[in-house]
Amino acid sequence: MSDLERDFSHWASIVEEVKKAGVYGYSAISQKSSGTRIILDGRELLLFANNDYLGLMDHPAVIEKAIKALKDFGSSTCSSQITLSTSIHQQLESELASFVGAEDAVLYPSCYMCNIGTITSITQKGDVIISDKNDHASIIDGVRLSEARVRFFKHNDMSHLEKILGKCGGYGKRIVIVDGVYSMEGDLAPLPELCELCEKYDAILIVDDAHGAGVMGENGVGTAEWFGVNDRIDVKIGTLSKALVSIGGFTAGGKNLITCLRHSSRTCVFSTVIPPSSAAASLAALEIVRTQPERRKRLWENVVYYRTGLGRLGYNTLGSVTAIVPVLLGSRDITLRIAILLRERGIFTVPIVPPAIKDEQSRLRTNVMATHTKDEIDQALEAFAIVGRECGII
Repeated sequence: MSDLERDFSHWASIVEEVKKAGVYGYSAISQKSSGTRIILDGRELLLFANNDYLGLMDHPAVIEKAIKALKDFGSSTCSSQITLSTSIHQQLESELASFVGAEDAVLYPSCYMCNIGTITSITQKGDVIISDKNDHASIIDGVRLSEARVRFFKHNDMSHLEKILGKCGGYGKRIVIVDGVYSMEGDLAPLPELCELCEKYDAILIVDDAHGAGVMGENGVGTAEWFGVNDRIDVKIGTLSKALVSIGGFTAGGKNLITCLRHSSRTCVFSTVIPPSSAAASLAALEIVRTQPERRKRLWENVVYYRTGLGRLGYNTLGSVTAIVPVLLGSRDITLRIAILLRERGIFTVPIVPPAIKDEQSRLRTNVMATHTKDEIDQALEAFAIVGRECGII
């Protein structure tokens, strides 16, 4: 074994242990997916583990427009956006900007690359970035790659944030970055208080609303609309891979900012633009978000029903108020065991365990969809009741 292999041998042992437990995520290869159900290893399972919140992934209009774009433009542009784009990409950028209430928007190959490219492009030496400790990994990586000074504040702790802002008067740009919806907790950033602090200390506010766009707010615009502060967010980052059921990310903001990103952001300029079929799929999904509010209404009814049911059983859902409903179980072993038993009873969930998270924070990360029926949610709750009692945790 080489020194390099030896250095990383602990990862192999961790993966092997999870494989033996029967919940190795990378081996969950779906043979077929349809709505709220997937086929794994020949078995049909109820899906409570993806981000298709409005149930649009297999919507006929989405599929039809994606196929048409595939026929019209082929599988890819095989170039970065600055070299060659399509009318579909241009339309999607325009529609996204209009949707979130911004002057312009630019596409990225993924929301991960979007955060890295945006953060590193708009910061320089002499600036300071202040990030929530629970921000998504893509934000953390973007922050680390920037030339700015970096500070972190305790999760959603506005007093701690203000203390830091109060000491940052000597920096150039002061930039506060948060998630709109936190993907491991299902809670929200307190955007009204964040807006007040950023305005008080002349700081720029960036919100990554990957899990909020299409879902949160009266019109599905996102977490900022939910709180009524949409016009007070300086930079809005979103994804196409969740409620908009495709792939890619986007940054929306002032026209000058977006022009700068489009021409200088390395993860945009030096990456192939998303396939035209993917852009078309998101355009179709965005139209449904705008014209079918009943889907969001059904989603929130399902969220409340499911979360309330888990609470009555005695499970800790960490105060989630969104379609991301974590189930805190407190140790890797019990989390893996619960995940196995749920899968045996036809419910597919995702265990979040070390090294991704501290052992005492081990949990199942579950998601609710608008297309889940009441009977399907009842089936999941019944499974949680049975396995919870079997393991002695409820």
